[in-house]
Amino acid sequence: MFGPVKVGFGEYLGRFYAGLVATSAPLQAYSARGLAKSIVWCPGRMVDQAEAMLAAWQEHANDGEATTPAPLPVLLVAMGSNYSPVANSAPQLAETLPIILADDAKQRLFGLKTVMAALPMQVVVMAAEQPTALALAAQLGLYMRQPANRRFTAAYTFAGLSYDWPVVFAESGVAFKTVTHDYHNLTVIAADFVLQATVPLYDAPTADNPNRADDGVPGTDDPAGYLRVAQVNTVEQPPSV
Repeated sequence: MFGPVKVGFGEYLGRFYAGLVATSAPLQAYSARGLAKSIVWCPGRMVDQAEAMLAAWQEHANDGEATTPAPLPVLLVAMGSNYSPVANSAPQLAETLPIILADDAKQRLFGLKTVMAALPMQVVVMAAEQPTALALAAQLGLYMRQPANRRFTAAYTFAGLSYDWPVVFAESGVAFKTVTHDYHNLTVIAADFVLQATVPLYDAPTADNPNRADDGVPGTDDPAGYLRVAQVNTVEQPPSV
C-alpha cells in the first residue's frame, strides 16, 4: 500500500545525490561511488541502533561478506511501522466515489477511496569523521527546504494505468541529532520527519458481482467495470383533472 511512497522517496533522494556538491575528499569518493552503494533502505526505525545499522551496512556493501570495512559515508533511510491519519488536511474519501480513469480506452466505471496517511520517516548519516557527516546532512537539509522539493509524487497503477499521487513533507525542515554508540572514528546523526501521503484505493467488481459490466478479469490489469446508467427515458404524463 505504501510501497510506491518508498519508491517515490527513493527517487527523490536519488535526485539529491545527483546534485550533491563534493566539498571534501570523502564526499568526492561518495559522489563517485554510485547511488546503489551510497543510499540504502533499511527495515524499521533505526535510531539508537548504531551497531545494528553498521553491521547491516557492512554486510550489504560487501555483498554479504563482512571482512572489509564498509565504505563511508552512507545515507540510510527507513519508514516507521506506526500509522496515523493526516489531521487538519484535505479530507479522506471514506465513501466510494464512482470514477472513470481519464486514459482508460474502455471508459470503465470504477470506485475510488483515498487514505491521507502520516508516515514517520528517518534518515541516518554515518561517516568516518564529523565534518563529512555534517556536510552531508547540511546539504540534504538544504535540498529538502527548497520550495520545489517540499513534495514529490508516488505512482500508483490500476487497470494498467499509472497516476501520480502527492506526497508532502509535514515540516518545513529537518534537524539532525547525534546518535550515541560505542564505535571509534564513526559519527552517526539522524533526522526524523513525517511524510503526508495521499494513497488511492481503487475498486473494481468481483467476478460474481451482479453489477459487473464486462468480462474483465479481477486482480489483473484488465478488470471489469461497474454497470452505469447509459440513458434515462422519461414519459410525460397527461395532466390530471
